[in-house]
Amino acid sequence: MIQKIIPIAASITLIGSASLTAYADMVLSISLDTFYSNKDYATRKI
Repeated sequence: MIQKIIPIAASITLIGSASLTAYADMVLSISLDTFYSNKDYATRKI
């Protein structure tokens, strides 16, 4: 019984960490884009 649970738990953990990494990557790139566009906007305003 335990032998069946371990691979499932391992795959869930792998998928979870992969999606978390992808999510963090997406959030980081969006915040960087926002930061740079705001910086450009501020530079243009001045």
